[in-house]
Amino acid sequence: MGFAAYGRVGLDEVGELIGGGIIGTCVNAGALLTDWGWFTLLRRRFAAPARWLLQFLTLSLGGTAGYVVGNVVAHLLGYNPTVSLDAQRVVFFGFFAYLVGSLIGLFDRQSRRLAESVALVKDQEFAAKELEVARNLQRRLLPPDRLEGEGWRLEARHAAAHGVAGDLWDTFSSQAGGQTIAIGDVAGKGMAASLIMASVKAVLPLMARSNVDRGLSDLNRRLHGDLGPREFVALALLRYDPANRELELASAGIPDPWLLSRHGVETLAVDGPRLPLGSMKAVEYEATRRTLEPGDRVVLVTDGLPEATRADGEPLGYERLTRLLEERRDDPLEELVESLFQSVGELGVQVDDDWTVVALEAL
Repeated sequence: MGFAAYGRVGLDEVGELIGGGIIGTCVNAGALLTDWGWFTLLRRRFAAPARWLLQFLTLSLGGTAGYVVGNVVAHLLGYNPTVSLDAQRVVFFGFFAYLVGSLIGLFDRQSRRLAESVALVKDQEFAAKELEVARNLQRRLLPPDRLEGEGWRLEARHAAAHGVAGDLWDTFSSQAGGQTIAIGDVAGKGMAASLIMASVKAVLPLMARSNVDRGLSDLNRRLHGDLGPREFVALALLRYDPANRELELASAGIPDPWLLSRHGVETLAVDGPRLPLGSMKAVEYEATRRTLEPGDRVVLVTDGLPEATRADGEPLGYERLTRLLEERRDDPLEELVESLFQSVGELGVQVDDDWTVVALEAL
C-alpha cells in the first residue's frame, strides 16, 4: 500500500515535470518568435524613446501566448501541471519571456556580429597578403633605381599611393648604343591601374625600337583597341645617344621634363599632339631634339608629384617644383632625386597619387 502510494506520487511529479517542460518550451518559442518579429519587422518603424516599451510589450505578449498555449497543450496530452492559468502567472511568464527573449536575441546578434567580424578580418588578411604579393611582383618589374652606362647615368625614385601603382618607368638599350627611357602614368590607382601598367610595360621594348615619336604613335593605336572608354596611359619616351650627345623626346600627356644645365633650369616642351595613349586612335606624335653637354641632367616626373596637395589644400605646383630643382641642381644626381622626394615630403603634401621621378645625366 505504501509502495503504491509512493509510485503514484512519483508519476504525478513526472507528469508535472513534463507539463511544465511543455509550458516552458512554448514560452521560449513565443519569446523567440516575437523577438525575431520585433527586430526584423517592427523595430525600424518606431522612434528610439518608444522602442524599449514596445519591445517589452511585444516579448511579454509572446511569452504570455506561449504560456497559454503550453497550458492547453499540456492538459490535452493528459499532463496536468499544478500551475494554474491565472492573471498573476500570466504577467510573470510574460515578464520572464521578455527577459529570455531579450537575452537570446542579444546573444544571437552578438554571435552574428562576431562571425561577421571574424570573416571580415580573414578577408582583410587575405587581401593584405594578395596586395603584398602584387607589390613585390611590381617591384621586380621595375628596373633598379640606379643605372650607369658609357656616357650616361640614371637615377630614379618611385612611390605608390595605394600599395600597388599605376605609374611605370623602364629603360633599355638599343643596338646602336643609345639608351631609351620610358615614364608613364596609367589613369586610376590601385590594382586595376597596376595591371594596365604591367601590360604596357611588356610591349614597350618592341614599340621603342623605332624613333620615339613613331613608337608612341604605334603604341597608341595598339592601346586604343585594348583599353576601355575611360582607360588611358600618359607616357613619355626619351632616347639619349651618348655617341653624339643627342636627346630625342616624345610625350603623350606626361608633364614637360626639366633640363638642368650650367645655364639654369628650363622645361623641354614637345610640339604636336599631347593626348594620352588610348584616348584617340589616329594620333601622330612629334619629337623634339636637343644636344646635351657633359653634366646636363634631364628630370622626368609623373603628375602625382607636382599635383600633390599641400596641407593648406593647394597643389604643390610646377613652379614650386621648378624652384626645388633650381636649389638642388648642383647636387650629385642621387642626392638631387632623393632630396626632391624629401623636400616635397617636408611640405606636408598628401600622397593621393603615385610619385615617379627619373633623372638622366650626360657624362
